[in-house]
Amino acid sequence: MATFRKRGPYQWQAQIRRAGYDPVSKTLQTRSAAEEWAREIEREMDRGLYLPRSASEKTTIGDLCQSWKESVLPGKRSEKTHFNILLKNAEQRFGKRAVVTITTADVADWRDERLKAVSPSTVRKEMFFLATLIDYGISNRGLVLAGNPARTATRPAEPHHRERRLVGDEEKRLLGAAKASETADHMIPLITMALETGARLGELLALRWDEVDLRKRVATIRGKEIDGKRQLKNTELLRYAPLSPPAIAALRAMKKPKASGRIFSRWARADSFSKTFARLCATAKIADFHFHDLRHEFASRMAPKVQMQILMKLLGHKSPAMTARYYNQTHDDVSKLAKELYGASKQSRPAVGCARHRASGVHRGSRLE
Repeated sequence: MATFRKRGPYQWQAQIRRAGYDPVSKTLQTRSAAEEWAREIEREMDRGLYLPRSASEKTTIGDLCQSWKESVLPGKRSEKTHFNILLKNAEQRFGKRAVVTITTADVADWRDERLKAVSPSTVRKEMFFLATLIDYGISNRGLVLAGNPARTATRPAEPHHRERRLVGDEEKRLLGAAKASETADHMIPLITMALETGARLGELLALRWDEVDLRKRVATIRGKEIDGKRQLKNTELLRYAPLSPPAIAALRAMKKPKASGRIFSRWARADSFSKTFARLCATAKIADFHFHDLRHEFASRMAPKVQMQILMKLLGHKSPAMTARYYNQTHDDVSKLAKELYGASKQSRPAVGCARHRASGVHRGSRLE
């Protein structure tokens, strides 16, 4: 049986003691509210469904953010700035709220407010992180919840991914502009390596001479440098990229330093290079083209030549769905595929028959019913 006692002039505390369970208590504003709470807990105990809620009622999102920052963030293999922004956004909205009090409606309201300020893609990432944070609390902080409100709230639709590829003579114009630029000695081989290996910009900027075997035609991709360490995006230690004749020729044309170091040493970071590449595209009169689109170009050119599992390895993907996003067919690609599948098209010959029959709609061999 529950016992009740008055706490101060206005509050009532309900306390339940039952064999097999630790004592549990809660203070509420009225005796009737305390009695209702006690009846609910006792019904759950009777049915064997009761789970302690004290941690859930005391732990706030702010507590989870701090704990996650101390125990999980140091082990992340990607840039810390990204996660710090996600932590800040979650804490600004829900930091003082006990996790158990957050509902699906609360998360949906937050989603709608954020959509007025940032893109649907950003909101999806923020909602996914909030869900991950609450899951962390359930797994590591003893939280007991009926469900994860950040997972039951509907996320914005996935934005359509980029399908930009080089069309017409854009590749020729891009390389022409690179050849005329002040950074031609590095820009031309960098663009060529992106087209021929599909490596990301950060991966290429971190690539070292001792990671390229021109004799065996293999480059070892170890990822971009973060906090002094080389890290691939998919958490693998490395992947291998086959070097095509154009890639080998471009590397051999470079002046290799005596001491082994970064191949593309003109740029320290991706953000400094991106501005240079944007100016290059403007010079070549190529609109809405990003360096990362060269990775799409590589994937789309390579897809008809290798199996999906091999293409996934070359791109460093763990999901076929992600790899499929990088295979962007063009009208010419499908036309070429049609020729390979069905042979060259044949011009259809006009039907044989006199003009009078053709005009009347009656052809040789036809019969009027």
